[in-house]
Amino acid sequence: GYLAARGHHPPFDEGLPLEDLFLACGCLGGHAAALRHLERAVLSPLGDTLRSFHDADEVVQRVRERLLIGPGGQPKLLEYKGHGGLLKWARVVAVRIATAPPIRIAFPRRLMACP
Repeated sequence: GYLAARGHHPPFDEGLPLEDLFLACGCLGGHAAALRHLERAVLSPLGDTLRSFHDADEVVQRVRERLLIGPGGQPKLLEYKGHGGLLKWARVVAVRIATAPPIRIAFPRRLMACP
């Protein structure tokens, strides 16, 4: 199932973060309790990591969207393999989002011209 798809088979390694893997599985399945726990245990603590960024709340929202929805409907949580804790993994995602250059959208000149 879920663990085998991420390369984990019994007997599981002692350091494998099973709780985090099951949390990710529950979130991907849309389970309300798992989503609440993700907010409490992962997303809320990201605010401390991001406190040096002026738009920390916006970054946490973007992390939430990336983890649970993802670009093109592919949630980033699908990529979590359990190599380290989920919070540490989410911090890496958050810092990458926070430090990414802004996306610039180029509009055709005719759309930009005001009458």
